[in-house]
Amino acid sequence: CMSSEIEWYGQTLSPDLKYLELFGLADYHRGNPFSDRNCWLRAIDYIANKPEAYAVLVGDLCECVTKTSKGDIHRQKETPQQQWHAIIDDLMPIKHKILGATGGNHEARIYENTGIDITWEVANGLHIPYDPDGILLKISFGNFNNRTAGMPFVYWVHATHGYGGARTRGGKLSKVERMASYVLADVAMMGHDHDAAILPYEVLAPDPRGTKTEGGWTHGKVKAHRTLLVKCSAFLKWGGYARGKGFAPSTLIPPTVLLGGEEKPWPMANPARRNQPEVRGVL
Repeated sequence: CMSSEIEWYGQTLSPDLKYLELFGLADYHRGNPFSDRNCWLRAIDYIANKPEAYAVLVGDLCECVTKTSKGDIHRQKETPQQQWHAIIDDLMPIKHKILGATGGNHEARIYENTGIDITWEVANGLHIPYDPDGILLKISFGNFNNRTAGMPFVYWVHATHGYGGARTRGGKLSKVERMASYVLADVAMMGHDHDAAILPYEVLAPDPRGTKTEGGWTHGKVKAHRTLLVKCSAFLKWGGYARGKGFAPSTLIPPTVLLGGEEKPWPMANPARRNQPEVRGVL
């Protein structure tokens, strides 16, 4: 998939899923000497062994230093080709649980120099949807939505890699908040900043249903729509460029977004909002 107008990709999962744990896997930077392979493999192992766990690939999985790019090409452990083949090998056990992928600025270095999109190669190897500029997903699962048998719960997830060099958590979240104002979704997910953060973001939307008054007017209510703003963590230890340029240490543990199906397994859930995304914590 080359750059194009925004489109969405959908998948219907098992109606027996009571909830879904969604992970954004971003910023592994395979080939970087500070890449944390133990944390990366632990996340993959968790997703592989938890029936409710699924993932989206959110870019910068490879380091991809070139002669003309930022980064230390002399310390890079593998060639970009070796990096992308290793990513495919690592993710092969969970390929059926990866819902989609988007690229990052590090992989874009290779495309800019050669015209080869290595994230497309990864997505093609795993047989998953891919959009280089951001991936919009329709995720359906569970049963008895709106108390109707055979009707799944539906969530929209919009994920892009991100941009810029924000240092404060507020600055990092402001970018994903801006993205959430462009595309209406239940989850707005962004990587790039190497920091895990989750924040509910709500807008009010008119409910088109209403009742007529004696004066002939129609009177209705306004309901809240929640978008969960998600900054994905990184799998990169503190050192090299980040340490030298004064960026904060990376959060190495990915946050979890819970999407409810027939019921939610956490005590604070509001039954009236059971089809809204919530936060469970971290892996």
